[in-house]
Amino acid sequence: MNPISDVILIIDDVHASLVEGLDSAGAQVYYRPEIKADEILPTCLDLAVTGLVVRSKFRLTSLFFDQVAGVLQWVARAGAGLDNIDLKSAEEHGIYCFNAGEANSVAVGEQTVGMLLSLLHNLGKGNSEVRCGIWDREGNRGWELGSMVVGVLGYGNTGEAVAKRLRAFGCQIIAVDKYKNGFAKPWNLAEAELNRSEGKGAIFEGGLDDLYGYSDVLTLHVPLTSETKFFVDEGCLGRFCKSFWLLNLSRGEVVKTLSVVQGLASGKILGFGADVLEIEPPFQKMPEFDALVKFSNVIFSPHVGGWTRESYQKISKVLLAKVLDYYRVKRA
Repeated sequence: MNPISDVILIIDDVHASLVEGLDSAGAQVYYRPEIKADEILPTCLDLAVTGLVVRSKFRLTSLFFDQVAGVLQWVARAGAGLDNIDLKSAEEHGIYCFNAGEANSVAVGEQTVGMLLSLLHNLGKGNSEVRCGIWDREGNRGWELGSMVVGVLGYGNTGEAVAKRLRAFGCQIIAVDKYKNGFAKPWNLAEAELNRSEGKGAIFEGGLDDLYGYSDVLTLHVPLTSETKFFVDEGCLGRFCKSFWLLNLSRGEVVKTLSVVQGLASGKILGFGADVLEIEPPFQKMPEFDALVKFSNVIFSPHVGGWTRESYQKISKVLLAKVLDYYRVKRA
């Protein structure tokens, strides 16, 4: 392939392999992970930036795209979601946007299983109590993951990775995705019960009614859109036929935090694991967070589900391949 020669600006931390790969392909690469928000637009215009690589630190608004139109050609996000990018505006200006969702699905899959096991076996509570001189065996009696029916909302790269790992524990998984079908057998309670009695995990395709009717666990792996914003609210919780564990490793605003607090208080939610929150970081900015931390059956992590040492490198590898493919197609 001919040298790229275009100007590419990277405005967040990425693995060196992306910078090196783009440089080797002939691009003029400006690596500015410490850039400030008010410097991005003038830098893009001054350098006539063709490609922009972002993560989560900045939002690219319609105003930004209005001003870089005719210069910027593509935006790549080093991660799974694109919710910090105004995709509608980018599309209107012919600016191509893509991500590296497949690169951190394994990391999120493992984090999901880890958080779920911690909740079911009271690992956070038990650890805190032992450190305080409390030896409460009965109060920390756990539940076996293999006995659970797990609802997986969103069956993209991450949802599929989660389901595969849960299946290995013997779980019966109801995978629900509005935009995908035909990826598994339809949900069948009788077959699921037989599988469970034989200790075999299985993945079924289902709908929201199946998820509400049978889930012992709900784990969220959907992008943040107008459809999914505050999907888990008071109404959603009321549709579940039994109490359940809730995990959110998608985006914070998929879950209405106040509803979770109320669900935990009522016992409808048996435990809550969150890698993401409505406001990040939440300290002194989110009153609902102060209520959440008082529950011993809640576990947090600081938005690191997809951020392992391995995924850090894989994300850059995937993005490099997609950028090179973009130019290959463009020149064909």
